[in-house]
Amino acid sequence: MLTVAAAAVVGVLVGRLTGGSTAHLAQQRVRSWGLVVGAASLQAGAHLSAFEGAAVAMVLASGVLLGVCAARNLHLVGMGLVLAGIALNTGVIALNGGMPVRASAADDAGVRAVGAAHHLERDDDFLMALADVIPFSPTGEVLSFGDLVLAVGLADLGARAMHPRPHRSALRRAPSGPRHGRRRAELGAAPSQ
Repeated sequence: MLTVAAAAVVGVLVGRLTGGSTAHLAQQRVRSWGLVVGAASLQAGAHLSAFEGAAVAMVLASGVLLGVCAARNLHLVGMGLVLAGIALNTGVIALNGGMPVRASAADDAGVRAVGAAHHLERDDDFLMALADVIPFSPTGEVLSFGDLVLAVGLADLGARAMHPRPHRSALRRAPSGPRHGRRRAELGAAPSQ
């Protein structure tokens, strides 16, 4: 998923060009990073597996770990889109026993063979509109709608993570101003009976 990874890098570059700093990136509170490491290990195992069923199981488990990590980090802007992209892809893979790839899209993108946990489109595949049907020849990939959602989410996440987060105390401050002071004065000056 070179395109998806590149989207995160582009997001960080956009954040930098708009005045962001890597210091802010390092200050982001990210929960459950270990799940990402586990998911990456499962993905690597899937690519090395000689058995399609085992590869599909590892990719599904990887998607679950990534989804849990994304859900635990919804406080980060952009993570909701990341979670949606993961859910779309994992759902299609679960329904079809692997990610279907449209043969014409693979030809257009210059893909010679489909990867682990993928298979060429079959007559009984479900939700083909969400499968790998979008050829992207610059990276030699066929993308799904979930990949696009995931890429946008990662780009947004990367760009915003480069800027300081507002402090909660600033967000919870009570409104102040002449209108509120006047109302308090009116309440205090109400005639007693």
